[in-house]
Amino acid sequence: MFKGISINILIFILQYDKIMGKAIVKLYIATYAGEEYVVEVPCEKDDEDEIIIAKAWKKLKEEEGGSLLYGHRSAEIIKRLD
Repeated sequence: MFKGISINILIFILQYDKIMGKAIVKLYIATYAGEEYVVEVPCEKDDEDEIIIAKAWKKLKEEEGGSLLYGHRSAEIIKRLD
């Protein structure tokens, strides 16, 4: 299965997977329609909420083609899996 991968790289991958968690973030842009999005982002155990929310906005912007709608923005971390 892991033919050709050095043991050090394999150990790093397994350890990295253990220290990385995931967060599910609900993002809201106050337009006339009230745009709401749910994004899953990777996070570390010691990441502050602001860092996770910034990652979620960045991921959403990339998914939406590089720009987002104009309007007041708010975000809430729904679930965090460390």
